[in-house]
Amino acid sequence: MIFKNPFFLLLVPIFFAFFLIKRKRSGEGSVLFPSDEVISHFKESIKIRMARVLIYLRVASVVLVIIALSRPQIAMESKIKKESIGIMLAIDCSSTMLAEDLMLGSTGLGPLAKRDSESGLNRIDVVREVAADFIRQRTDDWIGIVAFASEAYMVCPLTFDRKWLLQTLERVKVGLISDGTAIGSGILSCLKSLKDLKSKSKAVILLTDGINNAGQTPPLVAAKAARSMGVKIYTIGIVSRGQTPYPSKDMYGHKVYKNVNININEDILKEIANLTGGQFFRTTDIKSLRESYKEINKLEKVEIEETLYAQYRDIFRIFLVLALILLLSEIILGNTVLRTMP
Repeated sequence: MIFKNPFFLLLVPIFFAFFLIKRKRSGEGSVLFPSDEVISHFKESIKIRMARVLIYLRVASVVLVIIALSRPQIAMESKIKKESIGIMLAIDCSSTMLAEDLMLGSTGLGPLAKRDSESGLNRIDVVREVAADFIRQRTDDWIGIVAFASEAYMVCPLTFDRKWLLQTLERVKVGLISDGTAIGSGILSCLKSLKDLKSKSKAVILLTDGINNAGQTPPLVAAKAARSMGVKIYTIGIVSRGQTPYPSKDMYGHKVYKNVNININEDILKEIANLTGGQFFRTTDIKSLRESYKEINKLEKVEIEETLYAQYRDIFRIFLVLALILLLSEIILGNTVLRTMP
């Protein structure tokens, strides 16, 4: 407990000194008796003895009022996180992300595990599911989402709200933006969110399966901007193993597949990672994609410092109420059971 106005406490010893001096003076007798034998015949009744309690009630109430004037406060301590990491997820949602070449493998993908493994898995669906797992694991970090195709789109700004993040992640779909692959624009959009964030560590996790063919900012120019800001970029490249089954519809509206070649520039992704102090991950299936995010999860660790935040709450009202109770007790007792004057 602390006192906001401690100088009022100086009134306590002053009051007691005044009280003792006054009591001593009032105790001096003004009636003379010839001997002590006369006084010995007079005995104080219990009622008179109890009446002395009234003065102590008054003294206590005055002391409590003085304490209330000094504004006593108690500290309400709570822990707050001092530092955390800022992470932006940049996800490619160009048309090539509809390819179904990621095999289901031995690791399940929640709801996606129910799908027929022979038909393959849609890349964007797999990425959303794996990214969702990553988000759930990073409970203490600022995380945001950017989708990019021919241009970048801010899906979710940096937030601590995991529920909102997971909801907005479901909006990352092919067709959200006109087709293309603007890697540089995706990086710049992430940097805009991270620039004002005060954090020990900032990172971008860039996932793509294509070659930069859109946007006005070259990927390496964006990477150099990230380096100047101290932002690491981890790049994940989805690499096709030969020709890739790509879904389309025949003249009757039935789903059919055609084998296509999907090219990716791994060298540029490696250079982006090297420039910024990040790392490049090559993924060809669900398992390697999961491993990529797991490895990034291990790499991007920072000690979360916690500090005690003390918020002080006034409790002077408690002392005022107690003083009022004692004062009322004195008045009531002095005019009823402990009344000594007719």
